[in-house]
Amino acid sequence: MNIYLLSTCVLACHLAAIAAIDFRRHIIPNALNISLALCGFTVSVFMFDRSPVRIMIESGATLAGLIAISWFYHSVRGRIGIGAGDIKLLGAAAAWVGAAGIPWIILTASISGLLFAAATSISGKDMTGETRIAFGPHLSMGLMLVWLLRDVIGG
Repeated sequence: MNIYLLSTCVLACHLAAIAAIDFRRHIIPNALNISLALCGFTVSVFMFDRSPVRIMIESGATLAGLIAISWFYHSVRGRIGIGAGDIKLLGAAAAWVGAAGIPWIILTASISGLLFAAATSISGKDMTGETRIAFGPHLSMGLMLVWLLRDVIGG
């Protein structure tokens, strides 16, 4: 089996589990985020010959940046804007697609989340500024899309 195809299957299985659990329970298990990060690290080192130190720096910088943004949002608005599981998912995503892929994942997930909220509202369910939306499924879709288009977008 082609190593890229195998890696894509491993990624897809992780993301399907993350999306399903987060959609139902509004939580992304740490074990899945850790496994996703370790698999991404392994794939990036052995398949793309990326430096292990660079992968750790990019993942760490992604985590630190998003924690800072989350902290700032919470201090200004008094509520959580992005969950810790989502932050850890994006840190793990950086191991797969590098820091350059993170803005594309967030853009894709944001558009998907807005479309989901609009469809939910149109279907007659109440959507307010206080409504919680599981963002993991949208981030998962974004990561899979960026992974598949990595050569096009430079991830």
